[in-house]
Amino acid sequence: MATISYRRQLANAQRKLEALQTRIEELIPLAADEPEEAQPVDNIVVGASVFVKHGRCTAKTTPVVLQGIVLAKKSGSGKQADLVRVRVGEGFDEETLTLFSAAVFDTEEAAKLAVAGAIDAYNKAATPTTEEEAAANDEAATQE
Repeated sequence: MATISYRRQLANAQRKLEALQTRIEELIPLAADEPEEAQPVDNIVVGASVFVKHGRCTAKTTPVVLQGIVLAKKSGSGKQADLVRVRVGEGFDEETLTLFSAAVFDTEEAAKLAVAGAIDAYNKAATPTTEEEAAANDEAATQE
């Protein structure tokens, strides 16, 4: 196994730092639009009509916004999260979902904004931002 020179390590670290600084600048306006914390479970009313973000980002799927009725809520304690049970769909397509309170929104626009943010974060994490960063990642992988 070959040892990388300190100058090369420094150059790699500087490239990564520049990429992180660029990412921080991209995240600042996104974070400003986002609520500070998840919606407290106490603000969610059983029987209310809500919009939920359901699913996760993968290479083949993206989260969807569904409208549903809150069936139950549970306040978390300690390390447990606040949970909400929501009924979505109608008839034979009806499903009961158990979600974190952060996935429950009062308006469809807020839910769509959360989905767009999740997709954007996934896309940025899945693909290198520059050719230099991609080359640095490839070089680091071959040396490990």
